Amino acid sequence: ILLCKTLAVVDIDRGIFGWWLSRQLRNLVHGGICLSRLHGELGPQSSCGNVAYPPSVLRRRPLKSKTSGGDTTTLCKNIMLHPHILVTITGANRGFGRAVAHAFTTSSAVSPPSRLTLILIGRDTTALERVQAELKSETTKVVVVGDVQFDEIERTDEWLGKIQTAIEDVRETGPPITKAILINNAASLGNLSQTVARYNWRDIKHYTDINIVSFSALCSSFLSYFRPRTRSADDVHPFSPSLVIVNISSLLAIQAFPYWGLYSTAKAARDQLLKVIALEEASNDVKTLSYAPGPLDNEMQRDVRNTLGDMEQKELYTKMHTEDSATKLVNLLLLTEAGFSSGTHIDFYD
Repeated sequence: ILLCKTLAVVDIDRGIFGWWLSRQLRNLVHGGICLSRLHGELGPQSSCGNVAYPPSVLRRRPLKSKTSGGDTTTLCKNIMLHPHILVTITGANRGFGRAVAHAFTTSSAVSPPSRLTLILIGRDTTALERVQAELKSETTKVVVVGDVQFDEIERTDEWLGKIQTAIEDVRETGPPITKAILINNAASLGNLSQTVARYNWRDIKHYTDINIVSFSALCSSFLSYFRPRTRSADDVHPFSPSLVIVNISSLLAIQAFPYWGLYSTAKAARDQLLKVIALEEASNDVKTLSYAPGPLDNEMQRDVRNTLGDMEQKELYTKMHTEDSATKLVNLLLLTEAGFSSGTHIDFYD
C-alpha cells in the first residue's frame, strides 16, 4: 500500500528522476505480484527458498507487466534454485571422456540437493550404455546420444539435431538447468609417422573435418541454443543457465614438436576459437577453457607410443594420470571456476 501511495506522488513529478523512480517502483510492485502468483501455484513450501521448480513453471510464458511492458525473467532467475548442472561430453564412451564423466558424479559440488545430468556422446552406442549403467544414481541422470560420427561431416546437421533434442528433453522433463557445460573431448591423432612433407590434401581435409569443423559446429550450436539472439513471446525457458565451453587441448597447441603437424594445428585452432568466444560472449554469462590433460593412459596414448616417429618423445608418455587429470578439470569447473579467466589455456601441470 505504501508503495502504491508513493507511485501516486511520484507520478505528479514529470522530471526525469520522477519518471525513473516511478518505473522502478512499478516493477517492484509487479514483481511482488508475480512472486505471489508463483507462490500460489507451487505451494507455500516453495516461496523464496532454494527451489527446484517443476517443468510446469518452465512451460509458462514469462509473466508480463501491464504497466511497464517489461518481463520478470530476471526476477524469476534471481530466485534461488537448487543447482542443476548439465554436462555434455563428446567421446564419452572410453578414455578421458569416461573418466571426466565419473569425476563429475563423485564431485562434492554435485552432492544432494544438487542435480547432475550427463549427456554422453560418441559413435559406439553400446559402449556409451555401459558407461551410463556405471554412472546412474538418484541425483544423476545419464542420457546417451550414440552413432555420432564426427568424421562424416555431411551428417553434421543430423547429429547436431540429436544432441539438441537430448538437451531439450532434459529441459522439458527436469528442474531448471542452472549451469550447462560442453566438454569437447572427441578428437583424433592423425598419422604420427609422417612429417608435413608427406601429407596429401585429402588427409588434411579429412582430419580438419573431424577436429576443427565438427568442433566449431558443435560450439556454435551450443551457444545459439542457449543464447538465442531473438526470443519469441512463446519462449518456454525463462531461466538461462550460465555456460562453460571446454576444449580438451594439449601442450602441442602452444608448443611445436616434430610429427605432430595436423594435431598441433587442430588443437591451436580450437584454443583460438574459444578465445574468440570468450571475447564475444564476455557479457553473456559464458566462459571458455582449454584444458591440456597431460599424457593419459588410454587407447589414444597407446596409439601414440606405437606410431610416433620420434623415439625421444615416446618417453613423455610413460607416466600416466587419467583419473587425477579428470578430477582436476572437474574441480576447475565446479569448485574453483572463479580462479580461471575465460579463454585461458590451463595444463594439468600448472
